[in-house]
Amino acid sequence: MRPKVQAEDWVWIIDHTVQLGDDKCLVILGVRLCDLPSTDGCIRHADVEPIELAPVKKSNGEVVYQQLEQVVSKTGVPRAILSDHGTDLQAASKNSANSTLKRAPFMISNTKQPRF
Repeated sequence: MRPKVQAEDWVWIIDHTVQLGDDKCLVILGVRLCDLPSTDGCIRHADVEPIELAPVKKSNGEVVYQQLEQVVSKTGVPRAILSDHGTDLQAASKNSANSTLKRAPFMISNTKQPRF
């Protein structure tokens, strides 16, 4: 993956792939707020870029939290982290309360669009 710009306006979109054998991957896509389209408001595939693809055999809140902390060195602390209701992703958000990531609120996906 190409090097990323260190900036304060990154938004990460995180999720796990389906498990394949013993492994699954944490996928982190990123979009900078300054690069969001201003006309239609929809994020397209071309708007995001891969930040991390981290294979793991075991995933829980602590594992995800450690992976997220490592990725901060690539982009800086994100403005927000968007995820679904995965239990390990939710647990990672609780771990982040006292860390570098505490400035990046986790937003659980729902029908409302987050405002930055």
